[in-house]
Amino acid sequence: MLRPESKGNEILDTLTSSMLAGEMKLFPIDIARTKREIDKLDDPVLRLHLKGIMTILSGNDVDEGISLCERAIMLNPTDSLYWNNYVVTLRSAGLFKKHNEFIEMSSSKLICHPKLIGYELFMMGIFSLRADLINDVILNLEKMNLSIDDVGINDEDRRTAMLMWENSSLINQFRPMVDCLFDVVDHQYKGSISSFLKKDIDGTMTYVFRANLNCDQVADLNEQLFELLYDKNLLTSDCCIYIESEGLY
Repeated sequence: MLRPESKGNEILDTLTSSMLAGEMKLFPIDIARTKREIDKLDDPVLRLHLKGIMTILSGNDVDEGISLCERAIMLNPTDSLYWNNYVVTLRSAGLFKKHNEFIEMSSSKLICHPKLIGYELFMMGIFSLRADLINDVILNLEKMNLSIDDVGINDEDRRTAMLMWENSSLINQFRPMVDCLFDVVDHQYKGSISSFLKKDIDGTMTYVFRANLNCDQVADLNEQLFELLYDKNLLTSDCCIYIESEGLY
């Protein structure tokens, strides 16, 4: 999490575990106290931001929370605090489609926050198998004398990007399947997520989406995914796609 040098430090420390979990982890008495502390902050944009984060985490009026967070970003677009905490909260709260939409909209702000937005755009390209996003972010980072090393891309994600570049025809088959997966998992998980791509000896390619889910949830979501792929006539022997529990790793 990124924190401002102000009273907001203490409030963000209080909210950090909830932001990473994607749901409110505070007791009601602590929630009430935190809300009072937010109301006392001098910075009106920080107040908007923190109220938005708390509203999203409460799950009661997610759209209102989104509106508050995005208003704070509009009022202070140069402060990476508001952008980073909002993106982390969207992703952890399971609002994956909104998360992706916001990141792509933020691509024009890459010059303001090259490492933060560069990382998120690259990872969105990995999750959605969009080589165009990855290529664009690499090109734009190079214009700023930065590389994917500078934004923190790990070896597994580099391997996925390489597989995408080397297997463009299979990736084109995969893209609609991944869109179906996003439809299935949106709003269905809380906490951390990851994905990876692998190619077997027989040429079959597999896309795995990992989320913080129990075995029953994984089984149910995979069944929904299979039915959706079947209904859209997207099942193929060349491509395999499924969801698994992040807890297995």
